[in-house]
Amino acid sequence: MAVVLGIAVSGSGSGLSALPPAGAVVSASTSGTTFTVARPATTTSGDVLIASIDARLPSTAAISPPTGWGLIRRDSSTPGYSALTQALYYKVAGSSEPASYSWSLGSQVSAAGAVIDFKDVDPATPVDSHSGAFTSGSASIVAPSVTTTSARDTVVGFFGTSSSKTIRPPAVMTEEFDVRYAVRRWNLDAEGAAYVQATPGATGERTARTTDHPSSELGQLLALRVAASPPPPPPPPPPPPPPGGAYPQRYLYDGAPGGVADPRVADNGWNLYDVSYRDAADALPAGAQALVWVGDYNNSSCSFEESDSALRSAVTGMAGDPKVWGYFISDEPDPAACATAPAQHLARTQLIHSIDPNTHVVEVIDANSGQTSLNQVPLWLGTADYIGIDPYPCLAGQSNCDFSIIRQYANAADAAGLTYWGVAQGFGSGNWRWPTQAEEVQILNTWRATNARSVMTFAWTWSGSNLYDHPELLCVFKKFNQDGVADTSLCGSPPPPPPPPPPPPPPPPPPPPPPPPGNDPVITAAGDICGSATDCSPTANLVMSINPTVALTLGDNAYENGSLSQYQTEYDPNWGRFKSRTKPTTGNHEWHTANAQGYHDYFGSIAPADYYSYDVGAWHLIALASDNGSISNARGSAEETWLRNDLVAHPNQCTLAYWHEPRFTSGTGHSSDTSWTPIWQDLYDANADLVLNGHVHNYERFAPQTPSGTRDDARGIVEIVAGTGGVSHYTSGSPIANSVVQNDTSFGVLKLTLHPGSYDWQFMPATGNFSDSGSRACH
Repeated sequence: MAVVLGIAVSGSGSGLSALPPAGAVVSASTSGTTFTVARPATTTSGDVLIASIDARLPSTAAISPPTGWGLIRRDSSTPGYSALTQALYYKVAGSSEPASYSWSLGSQVSAAGAVIDFKDVDPATPVDSHSGAFTSGSASIVAPSVTTTSARDTVVGFFGTSSSKTIRPPAVMTEEFDVRYAVRRWNLDAEGAAYVQATPGATGERTARTTDHPSSELGQLLALRVAASPPPPPPPPPPPPPPGGAYPQRYLYDGAPGGVADPRVADNGWNLYDVSYRDAADALPAGAQALVWVGDYNNSSCSFEESDSALRSAVTGMAGDPKVWGYFISDEPDPAACATAPAQHLARTQLIHSIDPNTHVVEVIDANSGQTSLNQVPLWLGTADYIGIDPYPCLAGQSNCDFSIIRQYANAADAAGLTYWGVAQGFGSGNWRWPTQAEEVQILNTWRATNARSVMTFAWTWSGSNLYDHPELLCVFKKFNQDGVADTSLCGSPPPPPPPPPPPPPPPPPPPPPPPPGNDPVITAAGDICGSATDCSPTANLVMSINPTVALTLGDNAYENGSLSQYQTEYDPNWGRFKSRTKPTTGNHEWHTANAQGYHDYFGSIAPADYYSYDVGAWHLIALASDNGSISNARGSAEETWLRNDLVAHPNQCTLAYWHEPRFTSGTGHSSDTSWTPIWQDLYDANADLVLNGHVHNYERFAPQTPSGTRDDARGIVEIVAGTGGVSHYTSGSPIANSVVQNDTSFGVLKLTLHPGSYDWQFMPATGNFSDSGSRACH
């Protein structure tokens, strides 16, 4: 939907910091009783024009619009606060429109606003719904939720304050204008932002932010109904791949763990590797290329984990590299949670093509959530060069695989006109079981009978599930990768029948007694723990065998949302066995549930607050909250102020702090989080010794360093990332400065023995054989 602006400022001083395109902006008089704004140059008959006016007027003052303009709504400040009015008008453009439009304000005041030209809005009933609200004294300007009734409605937010400070638009909205007027008591700022909501329903409230706390703030949301258009003829189905031959690109998830290609991948016929940086791509074997993972899409924040500037830098550094076949931008984005996701993926694809026009962009969408997954298929048309579709037919607890879902999703993709790749199930974990050899043959040949342009394989290694440990399946994939036909001709003798299922496990043993007095205390720590009732069982058993004084959780304890039911069904049968000795903290997934209520309901008084501290032996331990919820870690925030006071009140020689997001990480799932720098600075100033984090699903230990990342063996803090509780692994990335060791193959826990004046650390694997250990004195 095209948008063109005409912006005007009534009052003296500079009204705009950055002008819209030429012909779309006109300035008004320095002050006056009339607000005038130019007609956008692109206006044509049938367009819907929306005018937003912010004026320093009380609610009783009259505003008279120009001929042909209708009032949508008007909101004003409450009497007793700074006078501020925000009014919305609309007009359907005719064949002949004046060069400008003027509103009478009734008295001499400052005003600011814009006229926006919308194409493709229904001219008969353009306004779908609208809302507005007044707030005061806050840095957050809230526009209440509206409910859209049509797919692809444009939702426009308008925000105004009695301050001249710049307003930042809500995170999911694209800024259309920001106009301010700065002359003493007539200060005001007006902001407009918009996005397209893919599916009908409630938008949720949208919050813009400013840098001060104005006396008067107004927020409005307006949903514009998209114009009806005759449906286009159905696109012809893409041609099937040539029969009797291998697909040109044969991609395998996680085929280069840690950035190093496993030679068995090429031996079995895959030629497109999962790597995260150029050096790993350039080191791939001859004949192989890289599909470079550039960070995922976050279905909670509705944003990409890597910013556009970071992506631009990464792609610029790889553009034209013959070993880089393309870029993998997202795995299972959710348009039901983030209505803007398809548009954001299209924009990301366009950004990559603007830098590297000869490359390819791939995204994979969820195909394992029933009708919800089917409904989203048409939304992804054109958002990437290839759309991966991942229906996994072999479910745990079911003796037969449902191969029909492959055809069901292929038919939906054909009907939508998608150019797509299939994703073949080559794993067994959580809700899915390993396919048998015959079932793998049927999975691959079912995909080959569709219009899929290739078939990806999931996965070389995932959540302790390793395809390379299943030679009876590798021989099937090798044959399919050779000539596009799956059979057992390379497999030799058929595998023996599977063994009978094991007897049910005995009931868990009672919790071990606390460690005997007189020993130095032992604690354990891990994050990113339970994604099901089984995947965190190995680490829970390991903690039970260690028998620690205290068990720390580093956040993301129960997936996907940290709800009470997920704690009860996933976490409690496992890590709940030593709940009374647990000192937890939240991760970003706990805050998927409002106020992290599931976490607080489950732990109760064991987690006395969102952040808290306590002593273990001679050590002082500090638990801090994830910064993905309502708790800020910024300088001067309540948590940061509490931390400084707590450090003064507890001058222990040895101090350990733990929370979810790491200040430093080499991992690929998430990047270093600089928002924690003020917290690090407080800990560094207080001579703290050790920081523990999760969030990145692997293990990494850093040498002592300053908050800015400078090596400091005298006073530096050691950071250990232990996102190894069991839910999944992220691929390790290229080591950043001061990284000593990292591992992405073993689940386990960090064991710490806390001596007076020193500590011993040991990473103990629950699966795999990686270990890391040592000792260090406190400051």
